[in-house]
Amino acid sequence: MLRIPCPKCGEISYTPNVEGFYPCPRCADFFSGKFGLDRRRELRRLERIRLRIYHQGRNYRGETFDVSMTGFGVEMLGSPHFSIHEVLTIDRKRYGISRAKVVWIKKDNQKARFGIETVN
Repeated sequence: MLRIPCPKCGEISYTPNVEGFYPCPRCADFFSGKFGLDRRRELRRLERIRLRIYHQGRNYRGETFDVSMTGFGVEMLGSPHFSIHEVLTIDRKRYGISRAKVVWIKKDNQKARFGIETVN
């Protein structure tokens, strides 16, 4: 178990996973030891779903690391050629094809993690 303080009220809590979002025992705000306060303000579940990402004629493969009602976090190998606010086409086998806007992105030399929000 890891000991982490709430970024809002400072209450100490314990978690087995610093990437997961859990409620603070004092103020009830959701936060992650790695990502801070939850900006989505909705429940998310840790779930791995393989997906294909299409953008400007390029095809990428990725996998979700968390899922909510309006979007999800994605992890992929390599460095994608898209940026914040761009709209992607996402193919999730069980859920079909949808369009999603990139909300945030973090890249390094070997992999990228980004959050996307589904759009109509």
